[in-house]
Amino acid sequence: MLSQSRAGTASFLIEMGLLLGLLVWRKKNGRIAAALRTLCLMVLAFVLWLGTAALWHHFTQLQDWMRLAMTKDGLRMFWHKPVLGWGLGTFSTVYPQFRSFYTNLFVNAAHNDYVQVLVETGLIGFAAVVWFIVEVYRGGLRNMDSWNRDWSRALGLAALIGCTGLLIHSFFDFNLQIPASACLFYFLCAVATRTGTLRQVNWATRMSSSSGIIPT
Repeated sequence: MLSQSRAGTASFLIEMGLLLGLLVWRKKNGRIAAALRTLCLMVLAFVLWLGTAALWHHFTQLQDWMRLAMTKDGLRMFWHKPVLGWGLGTFSTVYPQFRSFYTNLFVNAAHNDYVQVLVETGLIGFAAVVWFIVEVYRGGLRNMDSWNRDWSRALGLAALIGCTGLLIHSFFDFNLQIPASACLFYFLCAVATRTGTLRQVNWATRMSSSSGIIPT
């Protein structure tokens, strides 16, 4: 918000909306879910209060012509090699011959990870990316079962929300071309999907057993 990043703000709001939606969907989670819903609403209210008139005016100026032009140019590149693409890491080399505007700046990425995947790997690579994302959410949403009774599942659900923010932001930037951001994304994917497959553990029983106390 304070950096006036429209894509970052949109990602954050969608993350909070997804979390609220999941908590409303699973009403059986009781008081903990109600408390988290209240917390999410308080955070959103704080964000709205924090923004100034100039800040909100900046977010209404959505005409980023250069990124739109790069997206259109990228789609033209894709149509020239739609099946296998131009090859990983070739966007910055191939793009100048398709660029539709003048600039003295070096365009190193498409500013849209999905368009760049289409350009560099074609439909086959893009299908693999879609399959990966679907599997992440299939595994991550398993954490909705008993998340309020198992801290590892709550952690997995939080990681899935984090993945969502990065995936949304990738529509407007090249997060996954940055090694640190890509490493964080795949780490969150691993946490989200791994905790969803863990067998539920009764932690109260385990703690009692380890202390020599047998629960009645």
